[in-house]
Parts: sequence; structure tokens; C-alpha cells
Amino acid sequence: MITIRRKFIYLAAAVILAVVIIIVLIQKSAEVPTVDIAPSRQTADLSDKVAPAVYVVPKVFPNDATFDLSVFKSNFFQTLQPQEEIKVDSSELGRDNPFKKY
Repeated sequence: MITIRRKFIYLAAAVILAVVIIIVLIQKSAEVPTVDIAPSRQTADLSDKVAPAVYVVPKVFPNDATFDLSVFKSNFFQTLQPQEEIKVDSSELGRDNPFKKY
């Protein structure tokens, strides 16, 4: 059972946390970085030398229908062993109809 003192401590901690978060957010919004809007000569010269960006689609199943089967030849896969069969008695299975009311 939570006592009144403990409730007061939780409430005070929540209020302090809320005040700290509000102060941090206010200070973050007050800091506005300055941006130089005028284009510089240096960036204009570099635009001729930069190659256009091209997105290369990765070779995965929908784009590439070949499968990498080397995983089946790896040592880790070869050391895997099948699980042994588990036998369960009918007394361990539970009710015949779990939806039937008691």
C-alpha cells in the first residue's frame, strides 16, 4: 500500500522532472543557429566536380532471384543437430474443449 508520504514524494519528483524538461525545451528553442543565405563561390565551383548521386538497389530476393546457398555448407550449420521428440501423455494436455464452460 502506498502511503501519503510516498505519494507526495512521487508527485514532487514528477513536478520537478516536468519543470526541468520545460526549462531545457525553452533553452533549446531560444538557440537559433545563424545561416548564411548568400551563395558562396566555393560551393558553386564544387557543383561541377561532384558526380550525381545514384542509388544502387541491393541484391536481395525481390530484386535478385538467386539464392546464396553457401550458408548450408558453413561449419555452424553442419554442427546443428535436430531436436529430440517430446512425448506428452494425454493427462498433460488439459481439457478436451477449452471453450466449454465449467
